[in-house]
Amino acid sequence: MSTRNQRKRMARERLTPADLDARLKFILGITLGTILLCTSLGILYALIFVTQPIGAQSENDKMFFNVLGSVATFITGTLAGLLIGQSGAKDVMAAQMANKEIDAKNTQADKKLESELEINELKAEVEADAVRARLDAKPNDQMPAEQPVDTEWDKD
Repeated sequence: MSTRNQRKRMARERLTPADLDARLKFILGITLGTILLCTSLGILYALIFVTQPIGAQSENDKMFFNVLGSVATFITGTLAGLLIGQSGAKDVMAAQMANKEIDAKNTQADKKLESELEINELKAEVEADAVRARLDAKPNDQMPAEQPVDTEWDKD
């Protein structure tokens, strides 16, 4: 008796709009997905198992493929729109905002890195100029100055 009462109670309960929306999306998704699958299988069957004239495609088959391609494109777009829906649109917008924030941070990091690279290039140029100045100050035929020898160095 308890299962019978539970069934009656469940039959009397009203579904919330969110539950109805979820069921509708599920049924439409299954239906459109099945149509898309059948369309794809039909196109594949026509390509694989139907004999085509040599060197060209028959006009009937060409029109058939055009119609099935249009139907498949429409159903794919409808499925995508259905699955995104309102909640999905919010998720997409949130992801886009997060991507914009990440892009802004990356842009700032890129600018900082570029400025550091420019500073390093300037330092390298200054060092190169100092080396050139030392080389220019040294006469060409002169030996380098003697370096002090460490006499207390022990090989052991």
